[in-house]
Amino acid sequence: MRDMQTIRRENLRKLAELHGGVVALAEKLGYTNGSFLVQMCGPNPIREVTERSARRFEEVLKLQRGWLDSDVGPPAPHHVDRMVIDLVRAVAAALEAAHIDVSPSKFADITTLAYEHSAAAGHVDEPFIASVVGLLAK
Repeated sequence: MRDMQTIRRENLRKLAELHGGVVALAEKLGYTNGSFLVQMCGPNPIREVTERSARRFEEVLKLQRGWLDSDVGPPAPHHVDRMVIDLVRAVAAALEAAHIDVSPSKFADITTLAYEHSAAAGHVDEPFIASVVGLLAK
């Protein structure tokens, strides 16, 4: 049987993977960099995932209380990542500004392209979205 620290550490690693890495997760949790989380869930952890930290992470990420302590798979997504919301709005705004109507499947394609670029950039890149939408007008 695995101990609580091992379970918490593995679940924290799952969360980091789901959120795009330790640095991205750290930012979502309000830290300026990922060093604190790396100390808990990196390849050579030197810090325990304390009860206080576990509960705070669950609260900020809107996970069920005790999720980090449970020996289950990744959390069911019950909230939408803020960047996805902002990205969908940016695509819709760019299309509206260009007076372009697209089918739902084309909207999905543009949003997917914008998401891949924005995820790599680490933020919603509105000029990139505008340039992609501009290609539709030609």
